Amino acid sequence: MFKVMLVDDETKILEGLSVMIDWNKYGFEICARARNGSEALKAARLWEPELIVTDIQMPQMDGLELIRQWKAIHTLTHFIILSGYSEFKYAKQAMQLGVRHYVLKPIEETGLEACLIEVAQDIMSLREEESELSLLRRHSEAYLKLQRENMLRDWVHAGKHAEEIVANLAELDVLFPYSNCHSIALLKENRELWSELDMDAACKIMAETIPMPAIVYPFRFEEGELGLMFNFARRGTDEEVKEWSLQFHQKLSKHCGSPITLGMGSIVRSMHDLNESYRVARGSLGEPTALDTAVPQQQQQVLHRRSIVDEIKAYIDLHYDEQLTLTSIAESFFIHAHYLSQLFRKKTGVTFLHYLTYTRMEHAKRLLLTTDLKVYEISRLVGYEDSKYFSRIFERTVGMKPSEFKQTFTKE
Repeated sequence: MFKVMLVDDETKILEGLSVMIDWNKYGFEICARARNGSEALKAARLWEPELIVTDIQMPQMDGLELIRQWKAIHTLTHFIILSGYSEFKYAKQAMQLGVRHYVLKPIEETGLEACLIEVAQDIMSLREEESELSLLRRHSEAYLKLQRENMLRDWVHAGKHAEEIVANLAELDVLFPYSNCHSIALLKENRELWSELDMDAACKIMAETIPMPAIVYPFRFEEGELGLMFNFARRGTDEEVKEWSLQFHQKLSKHCGSPITLGMGSIVRSMHDLNESYRVARGSLGEPTALDTAVPQQQQQVLHRRSIVDEIKAYIDLHYDEQLTLTSIAESFFIHAHYLSQLFRKKTGVTFLHYLTYTRMEHAKRLLLTTDLKVYEISRLVGYEDSKYFSRIFERTVGMKPSEFKQTFTKE
């Protein structure tokens, strides 16, 4: 139900309005009545009605002033003006204040009811818009949060060759305005994953523990590992930093209810060295710290096993039969499509579409050789609704038509 307040200096009109209209039928319930604008303002602050039905000419404060003052602080409240023919000039002023509905005195039920129907529809539309905006804000915040995580994780992996990533950090509002930077690596017992709530708690506890202005950025690195990069206003001594870290560790362990291993990075004076600081923190955990190109290829693959690109490749391998696009994947992983395109090519050496097509063609070849399914059936099973388009892509990729491939390699 929407709350409605009735305002008129005539008691009979207030009583008549209360009983002549079936307010509940139109989605309203009367929350308050007032005899002038001053009383109405006090009641409105208490009840915050969605609709105010008001007369214009009243003692102490008239209806126009009521509308003017209330809309200054509650722009979404709806009004219905009650006016006589002689007061139409005042009604015009109300319209200039954004009021769209007025009913002539003597009040007719049908006229007021028609206004109520329109107002109820307007309120519902506004609520739906607010709900959609709220949902968009939440998605936007989650998108930005995960983008930051991906960027910080890539920053650590990049080692000394991170100029491009550092340049892009500001675009994600990752800022380090103070001259003192530090990092911490946290590892949960049994490598339990860090939830969003635990990450938020870690940032909050860290900000509360450091006795000065500080900015904290969290990111999940390896399985069960959480990294914190933070920037604070005054350079603390090594002993002070150790004391802060100890307090933080105790508070966070208590919050999470499970043992947490803490590794401290080095204190650096420039944000450009923060990724190196975090490598020191990982070393304190007993984790591998060599993440650059000097590491053997096999070890690099182990260290990168949880990168966002690997997660996306695994997702494609499982969902290749669905209608996947770069945009849909980017939205699913809360990454900007353009950034994902560049990152995917950089990490794999091929484009997103190339990898998706290759994956689908490999499954298509397997189905051609191991089943008696028709080409159009295989086409759908690997994500192509149009079998002719599938055949063209297959021939372009494999070098022969699906039927030719089946005949050639089945014999072999």
